Amino acid sequence: MICQSNVCSPTQKDAVLNAGDLMNLLGSGNVKISTAFRDGKHPRNAGAVLINAPLNWATSNTLDIDTVEYYLVTQINSSLTIMGSGGLTVEKNGTINSSITVMGPGALIFKGYANLSFNGQINFWDLGGQLYINSTPYTLVGDVPTLITDIAAAAGKGLFALANDYDAKDDSFRKAPIPDFRGTFTGLGHTVSNLTIKKGHGECEGLFSINEGTIANIRLRNVAVTSATQRYVGAVAGCNGSSAGGGNINNVAVEGTVNGGADADVGGIAGINTHVGNSSIEQASASVSVSGGQAGGVVGENDGSIDQAYASGSVVGQSNAGGLVGANKNSISSTYTMASVNGNSGATGGLAGFNSANIVDSYSTGAVTGTGYLGGLVGYNPNESVSNSYWDLDTSGIGDPNQGSGFPKNDPSPAGLTTAQLQKRLPFGFRRFFWQQDANINNGFPYLRNVPPQ
Repeated sequence: MICQSNVCSPTQKDAVLNAGDLMNLLGSGNVKISTAFRDGKHPRNAGAVLINAPLNWATSNTLDIDTVEYYLVTQINSSLTIMGSGGLTVEKNGTINSSITVMGPGALIFKGYANLSFNGQINFWDLGGQLYINSTPYTLVGDVPTLITDIAAAAGKGLFALANDYDAKDDSFRKAPIPDFRGTFTGLGHTVSNLTIKKGHGECEGLFSINEGTIANIRLRNVAVTSATQRYVGAVAGCNGSSAGGGNINNVAVEGTVNGGADADVGGIAGINTHVGNSSIEQASASVSVSGGQAGGVVGENDGSIDQAYASGSVVGQSNAGGLVGANKNSISSTYTMASVNGNSGATGGLAGFNSANIVDSYSTGAVTGTGYLGGLVGYNPNESVSNSYWDLDTSGIGDPNQGSGFPKNDPSPAGLTTAQLQKRLPFGFRRFFWQQDANINNGFPYLRNVPPQ
């Protein structure tokens, strides 16, 4: 890299700017990093910017990073700390795989989108700091009660971000605290612990009763949601989407218990994922104990899409029960579950109890027990619309290779594999773009690149 007048540019691809040199420059003024350079007479682009060493500065100066092209991202792979009133501006898109901490009233400005992995987190010590994503300002909140108040003041709309981890053990929520949400909420990779909700709002119970907006980048740990009367019960949202509009939930993780009544749709993340507006749940995980009528580790009933998700724990359903979903009526892709499943009637499967739509590139390993239709992967699969999907013949308790579905019998679409086969290599059809496998991770079973085991 060559730096002139506090503007640093590469002289070739794979150029390196020493972190100490950069911090020295930030001590004296604003710094811009651009990936554009000229190779002789020809313009070139050095590619993405990778921050692979810790950075910190305590001045009022700003670091501005421009990858020039929108498809090239700034990846923050090591800690970045702004201790004064300075800031960071990412001109295009950013991916946060480590931590960004703003200690004072500084600013983080992502002019494109900021994508957080579950290894990433953005911390604001001072709620007077500024956060812009896609050049749009977000309201920073430090706790759940303030989030509830601010969303209510904005009539369920607006853009909100959780500035830090929060322990909700001293809060008391007798009903779903956020009734109807139509904005965007990002947890910035933070954890809300010990959230307890004892009753619902209308038909839907969860932290968000109805989500018609976007909920992202949040963990709920040791959550307890209980309802004897609500129709749809989930930890993040009772209803993801409604008749008025669709909802999106992405990059979320839930640990705890979610219990509903015998007639309720209950899921670790959402009670129902509706078909309206193509409601979706993406890059999600649930380590939960779930019980209800139609019950699933992630969703009670899926009428939208679920992509890149997994569940562990246990599921008990009075009707349809599945390790991932109680009933699937739309699209499931690139998912897996290790949850044990027990169904008292209806249909019970390792991944889905009932399926009338598409399940692709998925697998289950949990024990399947109960009455009614029992299948290693799917309990009731009348359309036989499962492809590249498998169940574990050894751990499921269903060792008959012809019982991937409880109905129809001898359904050829789910395929049974032994534990050794699942641990040996990625099953046929699993794309390495989404899946990885390592003998030391996830007990050797395939896992999702974007949703690593917690």
